[in-house]
Amino acid sequence: MIDLEEIVGGKNFDLRIPAHFYGLFIYGVDMDFTVPYERYAIPEKPLKVEDLPEELQIALCTSHFENIRFAETEKIQPIEHTKCKTWRDSKYWLDSQGNEREGSENLD
Repeated sequence: MIDLEEIVGGKNFDLRIPAHFYGLFIYGVDMDFTVPYERYAIPEKPLKVEDLPEELQIALCTSHFENIRFAETEKIQPIEHTKCKTWRDSKYWLDSQGNEREGSENLD
């Protein structure tokens, strides 16, 4: 079970069941290198941010991917969409198509 605090950038919400049961798409990565996150759980009935409690809305909206539709997106590379840090501050990363990249205007 993934801990929802990973999704909301370190905010701790005490959830006892997997997040996709709450209507959230789940993405994860198992590598110690900056690779795209892969979708591994799809909710039966996706939630809309505006249907959530205000505290959770605020936490989830800190990372907004305007051009991504989670139902259609199997891999997400946040560096392609927003300011990021990489594992061990590496300047190398893989884009969502699997191409190795160096640097980005989105790297802190």
